[in-house]
Amino acid sequence: MNSVQHLEMTQTYDRTEIHAILQRKDREDLTYAELSEELDIPIGTIAGWKRRYGSALEPFVEIDLDHTDDAIDLEVIGPRGHRVVVPPDVDENLLRRVLAALPC
Repeated sequence: MNSVQHLEMTQTYDRTEIHAILQRKDREDLTYAELSEELDIPIGTIAGWKRRYGSALEPFVEIDLDHTDDAIDLEVIGPRGHRVVVPPDVDENLLRRVLAALPC
């Protein structure tokens, strides 16, 4: 008789989903246990998200660099405090690569 191993499926969450879950926890004053039970996410995972991201989960706001009217520098501060000053004539592809390289 062949044995069949039960494999649990692992759900992955993006930053937007994590942000929404942590916001809900705070907004509704839920405990880790309540949220874990309701969403079927391990308590340690939720607590790890809170430790890792904390209040730094504010989502980035996307802007269209081709349609800015003012010739001003733009300053981007990443979730861990990394600061990037962007001149008005920045190459958009370079900016995307720099922002993607920032640690989250």
